Amino acid sequence: MQVGNSTVECSNCSLPDFQFDTVTQYLKQMTAILRLVIALVGIVANGLLFVLFRKFSVLKTPANDFVLSLAINDVIILGADLILITRSILASCGVELTLPCLVDNLSLLMTTANLAMLAAIAVERYLFIARPLHYYRIISNLKNYIILSTWLVPASFFTPLFLLIQCRGQHHEVLMGVLLVYFVLLFLTIAGLYYNVFNVAHSQIRSIHLAAPQVGPCGGGGIPPSYDIRSHLRLLRGYFLIVGTTFIAYSLPVFVFYAYLFDAVPMEILYKINLLAAVLATMNNSMNPFVYFYCQSAFKDCFKKLFRSAKRVIFSGDSQHTIQLTAVPNH
Repeated sequence: MQVGNSTVECSNCSLPDFQFDTVTQYLKQMTAILRLVIALVGIVANGLLFVLFRKFSVLKTPANDFVLSLAINDVIILGADLILITRSILASCGVELTLPCLVDNLSLLMTTANLAMLAAIAVERYLFIARPLHYYRIISNLKNYIILSTWLVPASFFTPLFLLIQCRGQHHEVLMGVLLVYFVLLFLTIAGLYYNVFNVAHSQIRSIHLAAPQVGPCGGGGIPPSYDIRSHLRLLRGYFLIVGTTFIAYSLPVFVFYAYLFDAVPMEILYKINLLAAVLATMNNSMNPFVYFYCQSAFKDCFKKLFRSAKRVIFSGDSQHTIQLTAVPNH
């Protein structure tokens, strides 16, 4: 949206010209620089994921295929954010950069697919924890179709909306209302799935301790590491953190739009909320790889192997070094 001489990366909102004080203008510039750094870090981190998937077969599991699809989506969103941030910085220097409508809204359009992918991951985790007997049969047969649908279904539905409504600059409230309903329904669906998964996982933990009190928290006492429910719970919390941040980051601009539409909140506050939403959105797409590294031991092991191999190549010139990893797959 264009606010006075300031550009906020929320092109689906329309606010009139408004002159802000020097502090707010300084906050806008610092926010743009912060988002630029976060986006660059996120692109590098997601790129590192691609390298790990290519080099380590231990990561090529059905669950991580969903993660790879999400990483590709994150790179597209972060790339679109870089374009918008660059436009904002150029605008503050007096240089106007005009973008095609769909490019201008690519980040928001890809976010509809991003949420669909997070919903697919929630379904996959639900099947793995709550329906383990049916997991491999369902996922092996339907995985590719589910991943493809998370890209095609949101794109085929929302692209015409952006072209017919957003790109013509008319009836923004219709588009924002549809997006809000979409975000809320997907968030409630994902939250419901994770609630059931958490209940099943905690029940399994209680059953394990009742059946074998000597079993340690890391799956000792004869239970294989792949059945470590606690590690799966940690991963689920990480996924749900991503889901919650996504919902908040992309629902705030909707709140800003309707708050302005009904003149419910002062303009300065709306502007700062919009800046916060932009930072949260960029952080959300950048933090996913760090969640994987923290929550999955397989990712950590592969990263350490890759780092040691790169260090050996740099300092000893051993370019023929072959990376091998023997680890239990983390489903």
